[in-house]
Amino acid sequence: MTIDVEKKLKFYLDTTIPNYVFAEELPEKMKSTKKLFENIRSGKYKAYVSNIVIGELSQTEEPKRSKLLSQIKDLEKLPVTKEAIELAENYVRNEIISKNYLGDAYHIAIATVHNIDAVISWNFEHMVNINKIRKINIINEIMGFKHIEIISPEEVD
Repeated sequence: MTIDVEKKLKFYLDTTIPNYVFAEELPEKMKSTKKLFENIRSGKYKAYVSNIVIGELSQTEEPKRSKLLSQIKDLEKLPVTKEAIELAENYVRNEIISKNYLGDAYHIAIATVHNIDAVISWNFEHMVNINKIRKINIINEIMGFKHIEIISPEEVD
């Protein structure tokens, strides 16, 4: 049996990602983020966002808001489904993600229910964290979803 190991990976970009395109005070993170966007625009990867990302970015002051939104304007928007809401609520109910960071739970749940390969984030406290990922994937498995990877742009080739 031959397995297609060249399948184009699908990524969900959380709200932190567009921010780091402009993070001149963090040049390595800015470089990794710009490279990620170059790879997405070249077609190497398929990337998605949701209205949660758009809503969070829209709270930023101008002119930064327009710059951030322009980074994701061509990406497909994944809908926030009833399944995603229920999954996010399970992450919070099980104290994996605090209710104060419900948006983070939504990012992960939306990516999970839409069968995305990985969530890309610079949020190491609430998302890119091995202990949280492990617990998230236990909930995903119990609820009948596949495991989700949650990684930083530095981990994307």
